[in-house]
Amino acid sequence: SNLCGAQNKYAVSVKDEKGFPLSGVSVKRANLPSRGTTDAAGNYFFEADGDSLLLSFSSIGYITVTAIEKPDMVLHVTLIG
Repeated sequence: SNLCGAQNKYAVSVKDEKGFPLSGVSVKRANLPSRGTTDAAGNYFFEADGDSLLLSFSSIGYITVTAIEKPDMVLHVTLIG
């Protein structure tokens, strides 16, 4: 769907149930070993192939959340402790 091998841009924002940003949340793409973590503002940005990705978000003390991310939009995720 992309020309010249360009990758899609993805962005996620992770907060707790009170609306505070969560840093250090593990962000993992389904079926891939690589992980990333959210920054101090609870954000994580990356580029990848594909029109949608299955992501899981986990942090100690919180219930793991799985969500589908689409390119060129911000996926807002709330983790419940």
